Order: sequence, then structure tokens, then C-alpha cells
Amino acid sequence: MASEYILPADYAFYSLPANTAQAQVHAASAVVDGYLQRPAGAEYTLAGQTPTVMKSTGQAIQERREFPRRGELQLSYSPVALVTLIEQRNQGAWVTVSGSYDWSVGGRLWLDNPSLNFVGDGDLRVTYLAGWDYASLPAPVKQAVANIIGFANTANMPGNTKRMKAGDSEIERFDDTAMDGDTRGMLAPYRRVFA
Repeated sequence: MASEYILPADYAFYSLPANTAQAQVHAASAVVDGYLQRPAGAEYTLAGQTPTVMKSTGQAIQERREFPRRGELQLSYSPVALVTLIEQRNQGAWVTVSGSYDWSVGGRLWLDNPSLNFVGDGDLRVTYLAGWDYASLPAPVKQAVANIIGFANTANMPGNTKRMKAGDSEIERFDDTAMDGDTRGMLAPYRRVFA
């Protein structure tokens, strides 16, 4: 299922017309995913209260990191919702690391628990979910989708209007991308943390 960062019940709150096409929401959400550098999307599916898969790809995020010198590992995306697997490279094969571990909102995985059973000092591979369920998805992410849809609708007006005026109200907007500087600014805190 593709990312969908605004549901029809919230269209009015974000000043979108009730007849906004779902395809527009998917396209604008994909633009947001691209800017956030989150190919898996930023929203996960819940089964009860437990995160299961990323909505955009249906797969958890998997990344490889060097074995940390200290007891923490910085993951690329936050907030971390669930770590499903930690593996360590040992003599060319990936071996599951057993034991308990903790993670933080900032995307740090704490590996200094004595119960962890490391098999050597090879690289680690972590499989995890990072993002939000729809209820906790940050309002700026939803607003960014609404801005992109609004910009697309404005850009399709005859003459690609730069300035609109009605009575004492005036709007001036022009940008050569689907996302203006204000929208990029509101999304900045949610971009990929670590490359």
C-alpha cells in the first residue's frame, strides 16, 4: 500500500476539497517520502498496538552498520517503533544476536546490555520499523501533503498564476518544484537522520 498521509476525514482540516482524489494524496505523499529520504515511507501499519510493516513498502527497514565502539548504534531513521532483528557478521555469515536491547526515539539502539550474545566484532545488520502510525503522524507531514496538493491545483490554473488577488486578500506563490521552501522547512526535522 502506498503512503497516504492524509485521510479523507482530515481533508477539511487541511483545507483540501472533499473531492480530492486519492491518487493526488498518494502522489503528494510520495513526494514527501522522497524529500524525507524514506523509501519505505514514514508510516507503519498496526496490528493491535504492535507495529507490523511499513505501509509504503510492506517491508521493514534493513541497514548495515559497523560494530559500535560504544554501546550504542545510531540508526538512519527515527523514531524507531520496533526492532525486529539484529544480526552480526561472523566468518562471512549473518548470525542472529540473541538477548534484549532497547532503542530510543532519536534512533539510537542501545547494545550495552550484558544479556546480548555477540558472536564476534563483525558488522551488524538491523531490521526495524521507524516512523509513526496515522494517529501519531506529525501534523507538519500532513500539512506538507496538503501544500503539495494545493500547489499542484494552483499550478494547473490557466497561465500558472503567480499572484492571486480577491478584495484585500492577496496570495503570491511561484516555485519551480512541487514543494516550496516553507514546506521543505516544516519537513526538515523528519528527514533521514544518518546516511
